[in-house]
Amino acid sequence: MVSLSFVQCTPDRGLISPSNSNLVYEGRVVLTDESAAFCYPGTAVRMAFTGSSVSASLKPNSGYYWVEIDSLPAFKLSTFVGNKENNLFLLADSLGIGNHTVQLTLINEGLNDKPEFYGFALPSPNTVKSVPAKAHRIEFIGNSMTCGYGVEAPNKECGFADSTENFALAYAGIVSRRFNAAAMVVARSGIGVYRNFNDTITGSEKPMPSFYGNAFIFDSPKWDFSQFEPEIVCICLGTNDLSVGEYDLNRFQDAYLKFAQHIQDLNPKAKLILISGSMLNGQRLADQCKVLDYVAFNLRSKGGNDVYRFNFTPQDGSLGYGADWHPSLKQQQRMADELTQYIESIDSNWKPANR
Repeated sequence: MVSLSFVQCTPDRGLISPSNSNLVYEGRVVLTDESAAFCYPGTAVRMAFTGSSVSASLKPNSGYYWVEIDSLPAFKLSTFVGNKENNLFLLADSLGIGNHTVQLTLINEGLNDKPEFYGFALPSPNTVKSVPAKAHRIEFIGNSMTCGYGVEAPNKECGFADSTENFALAYAGIVSRRFNAAAMVVARSGIGVYRNFNDTITGSEKPMPSFYGNAFIFDSPKWDFSQFEPEIVCICLGTNDLSVGEYDLNRFQDAYLKFAQHIQDLNPKAKLILISGSMLNGQRLADQCKVLDYVAFNLRSKGGNDVYRFNFTPQDGSLGYGADWHPSLKQQQRMADELTQYIESIDSNWKPANR
């Protein structure tokens, strides 16, 4: 039986330190013996263990998580417990005899709530095992579509809420699971390459390139890029630069080219996929595709042969909408199907385990 509740840490329920060498993290994490801090959706921690139950110690009132244990159905965990001080959440009990694997993934944006993970708790502290490595490594750099903004909302009239954002049900989360790929996610709603959502035509003070080198959004320690070497990097940006109000296409092109070149320099062995999202249409979409085509051509002309262009099918409402006109659950599934097929077409080593 899988259940969810709060439990107290007792002498027979050992807390596994977040710095335990058998724990494996995905995403940008600042790690100490006491905590793992992070902010991007898609950040995850995995552990293999033997035992009948497993709990997670998490900062209360700081976000939502996707819980995956073995092949059991995944479920959503809320840490919003009001004024209660409990920070130990029971993820599963009455598990069968043998080895088990648990993965805990942040599925909403943690910029404001600043999530923290304090460790897993098991009936015995000596039952942690090494985790099998995943088959591939992929990075997603994106905006609200990548985050899963409003994917659980019933319609476009709904505004943003952490409770309806779910990275696990967005295209990037689905594609990562399909390929059994460890994911690095750097994504923020409203973010652009030179101009964030509805900002001035001359650009924003803090677009994606300004903080991409940090562990977290905006002010934070620098990120150590040697910690993760992706085989594929997907950049899905530009919607916010061009979506509302006036924009300067030359500024957008210059900023995108510079940023894409930087990503390529950081990952010289990776395939780089420049993606147009599903939310633009008409002239704005044409302008985005024009710039992305130019950037891809420019990088290839300098020897970047592993630079690719991919367009999601623009949404037309036939699959519904999520909050604030964002992709619905069905639209995100369609996006995942399209990107899965494209990745298969450019790299024969990437084969989905399931669809």
